[in-house]
Amino acid sequence: MTFDQDREPAYHAQQGCVLCFPVLKSTGEFHACPLAIENPAPHFRLDDLTTPPNVLFDNYRQFRTWATTVLDPAARQRQITSCAMCQQHLDEIPDYCSIFHLPCDARCRSASIAHSHGVLFL
Repeated sequence: MTFDQDREPAYHAQQGCVLCFPVLKSTGEFHACPLAIENPAPHFRLDDLTTPPNVLFDNYRQFRTWATTVLDPAARQRQITSCAMCQQHLDEIPDYCSIFHLPCDARCRSASIAHSHGVLFL
């Protein structure tokens, strides 16, 4: 069975971001969303194994705030789920680092460049 389009957000029980726990990739990077693990966008980058735990925790808290204050409202405005927003329109909204004026290291900038060029790093 094939659908021509995604179901409307009301069909899904969870319309907003599920706010999953972050995952550690085999590259040593902490990624905020396990459902978007292959997406190199800086929106999901929390940092890496060299980052102090308190900084990782703060980054994750900022990501969660971004998801509920930026991602979810943008998805509601388009009348799509937050997952669909991340899959189809993520480049239209700022990442959490730029919103909260957090430092962005070279790896984050590389992820941003790769995202803008459609390159996937695993």
